[in-house]
Amino acid sequence: MKKNYFLMLSFMLFAAWGFSQITAEEVLVGNGGQYGNEADHVSLTSINPDDYSSSFVGEIIRESIQDMVIDGQYAYLAAEDSIAKFDLIAKTKVAQVYESNLSRLAFVNNQLLVSRRSDINGPPADGIYLKAYDADLNFISQAEGIPTDASDIAVVNDSIYLAIPGDWQATEGQMAIISADFSFMRILNLGASAVGLYDLFYDNNKIYTVNKTPYGLTVGSVSTYDIETATYTTQVIENVVGKGVYLKDDILYLGLDYGIGSYNISSNEVINNQIVPDPGSATYISIAGAAYDYINEHIYVSITDYFSFGQGKVYDLEGNEIAAFEAGISAEAIKVRYKDHTLVPELAATSVKTYPNPCRDFITIQSQNPILSVRIISQLGQEISHTAASGEIQKRVDLHRLKNGLYILQIESTQGIVTKSILKQ
Repeated sequence: MKKNYFLMLSFMLFAAWGFSQITAEEVLVGNGGQYGNEADHVSLTSINPDDYSSSFVGEIIRESIQDMVIDGQYAYLAAEDSIAKFDLIAKTKVAQVYESNLSRLAFVNNQLLVSRRSDINGPPADGIYLKAYDADLNFISQAEGIPTDASDIAVVNDSIYLAIPGDWQATEGQMAIISADFSFMRILNLGASAVGLYDLFYDNNKIYTVNKTPYGLTVGSVSTYDIETATYTTQVIENVVGKGVYLKDDILYLGLDYGIGSYNISSNEVINNQIVPDPGSATYISIAGAAYDYINEHIYVSITDYFSFGQGKVYDLEGNEIAAFEAGISAEAIKVRYKDHTLVPELAATSVKTYPNPCRDFITIQSQNPILSVRIISQLGQEISHTAASGEIQKRVDLHRLKNGLYILQIESTQGIVTKSILKQ
């Protein structure tokens, strides 16, 4: 969802399909360092999700971190005026380039998309708010015409969706819809109720935007943009809304009332306003970064006052604090890296059948074991939908909203996970 389901890209290299076991390999923590201390640099640390021990990966000689994205064994970090690439296996930095006014990152189709914003020195001098680099951090292209500060990035089929919260004076929320080659763009104004539009999540042909509460106010909102009809709605939330964390099925995990809560995107209701409690906002202690481990259903958060201490905590979905980890001060970027441990594909081929293939509006899954869930993945590695199942051995999947093309089905049963390439015509 938020973003790209990178593991699925590898499956497209195989004609056969089979069982796989996906595990949370490590939790990566990007720490911006102590505010005002020029000797405390940006660091990248790996946390073992089994025992929560930490190991050092590398550092960037900068004093703040904006975002991190993972592609396979590599992590890309946006740090103040630099973008760095780290090899997570070798634990070494392999590339670094200068780029000012950094905001958010997305890695799709072997390209690193970089959004930009105003910083202490003002807006980008070149007036460009979205750029593209290749996997080795060589500049490729840039998008013209984005009017102001940009934030999160989502890629769906052949379009790039870019959140445009604007600067601190903004009174409306906007989103740019850009062609993959940057040749065409239009700006969608979602109005005053979507002010603070910051994070984007994609599911089932819709873009969900998390619109942060402006300073001094007490309400935020979530907007829903229907790609097929090009229409949108905005639901005001009577809570202080922070950053988005993760979208799983109908449940959106996001910052609420200075903690981390949950919101149902179908019923437009807050489920739990504080799974992770407010760490002490009244005394200027806040959650700097958060990530959701969808395998173990854990929420990782970093807590800090930005100048004297930093602390990492792990919560389950019931709100129980189950562990602590080393986070450092200003750990504003946390990501989970997953690994696929594939079994012998030939052994799985007889356990699940899909038909017809090629297909049109529907495909049927027939399994020897109870089906738990079905994911649809695009050629770009983007998760299009994630549908829960109730243990049936036959399931019909609706594809009529999808464009024609090649997709990957990931079918989770009680015995493991099967993947299958399908062609929609």
